[in-house]
Amino acid sequence: MALPPLPNCELDLADALPVLREAKLVLDCSDQARALKAAKRAGLRVDSRKVEPGDVFFAIPGTKLDGHEHVPVVRDKGAGLVIIEKGEAAFDGPWIRVKSSRAAWAHLAARAFGDPQKKLKMLAVTGTNGKTSTVWMIRQLLEAAGTPCVAIGTLGAYLGQEFVETAHTTPDPDVLYALLAKAVERGITVGAMEASSHAIEQEKMRPLGFHACAFTSFSRDHLDFHPSMGQYFSAKWRLFTERALAGATCAFSAGIAELSFPIALPDKKIVVYGAEVRQMPADDFVQYTVERMGFTGTKIVVQTKARRISAEIPYFAPHALDNFAAALSLAAAVDERVWDGKLWQKLLPVPGRLEQVLGKKPVGVVVDYAHTPDALDKTLRTLRPFCTGKLAVVFGCGGDRDKGKRPEMGALAESLADKVYATSDNPRSEDPDAILDGIKAGFHRPDVAVFDPDRDRAIGRAIAEAGPNDLVLVAGKGHETYQILRSGTVPFDDRLVAQKHLNG
Repeated sequence: MALPPLPNCELDLADALPVLREAKLVLDCSDQARALKAAKRAGLRVDSRKVEPGDVFFAIPGTKLDGHEHVPVVRDKGAGLVIIEKGEAAFDGPWIRVKSSRAAWAHLAARAFGDPQKKLKMLAVTGTNGKTSTVWMIRQLLEAAGTPCVAIGTLGAYLGQEFVETAHTTPDPDVLYALLAKAVERGITVGAMEASSHAIEQEKMRPLGFHACAFTSFSRDHLDFHPSMGQYFSAKWRLFTERALAGATCAFSAGIAELSFPIALPDKKIVVYGAEVRQMPADDFVQYTVERMGFTGTKIVVQTKARRISAEIPYFAPHALDNFAAALSLAAAVDERVWDGKLWQKLLPVPGRLEQVLGKKPVGVVVDYAHTPDALDKTLRTLRPFCTGKLAVVFGCGGDRDKGKRPEMGALAESLADKVYATSDNPRSEDPDAILDGIKAGFHRPDVAVFDPDRDRAIGRAIAEAGPNDLVLVAGKGHETYQILRSGTVPFDDRLVAQKHLNG
């Protein structure tokens, strides 16, 4: 069921200066800003084109555009307050100069909705891969235990039976705090969300304090945004040093623990999770072993310092088991009833993550969101033992994004799959053939692969050429129901397209 439209993000102008002072963001302000009195609630805007008389405008420096250049435009539109970072505004009305306009936007958006984050126990998941699955599993675990939880991330926002699509992995402040306010209104007590490195750097979560955080994985991604892998890691690490509350549970996969220890988090409870973690220095561990694994699920044994649980779960990939251990670590921080293994049998698979597609043709087809080199590597290795014939992969790389990973993914596909069909993902403004050339550069023998920019046709060819014992992985878009082209966004769901071709 779709969530009703979210309310507008509006704030009494007189609240702006006190809120920003409390957040220790204010550097200077005009006399008019000091003199603001309670008035009609004003909209919070970062797009000068949407500013209406009386609104607050945040001048945000971006990678391509600088909001400070639009201050004269919003002045002429009658903005009631301008938030700036640089100098004094070319504005003869109220202005406040702050350390970060983005942080100011987050704080004022939170206040506009009554600071809902203070009424929820918040959980956050960061990592290159695994964020979406872990947040999905956290919500499933908590709701099975009787604790209502709002989940916000790549899949959208889930509030009980209500759902709303979101534009970003971590929504912008006007959407994020509206969603948290709706959750509080519906009696929800826990919020679980994905914390992307972009959102951390862009201060979207600045007012949030987290009761528990997890770091799932780290590998190449987003180097079109972060200057280096070191800065990419540092952005994610800020979640634990800046946003985790004192005493918060901080859960790390074994791989991240090896990377990050002995970096000190002295006032946090450290939990390490994975298949082999008991010897690592931590306050607790969540270690799992597999008793039986099949294409429909796994019989798993989970051990901590205090307990041992054996149960069935609907996941079968090693990285999915890691994500489940992360979800247990965080969910248990707010409700220990999640350790009841009987509840685990109620969990649902994660949409678009190793999701099987069935049709008339007896060919195995799996759709997965794997869109990074690390994720594609893990997914192909996961599927290989379940394939008695040939393993084929259909994949692409996003346009206007990190070009360096294209040859890496091409090389991985060539080495780990028997058949490769390279195609378009979301080409955006780039020429799809140029993206394919980047992928082709990673091949030793590009003549054995199929390069077709038409994703529908590539999926159809992979399925048509597959035999009864073969397995086709359609990677990169997972749950997405659209494709972003130069001409605009069009409907496209890998699962529906694969099913169409399976049914002839």
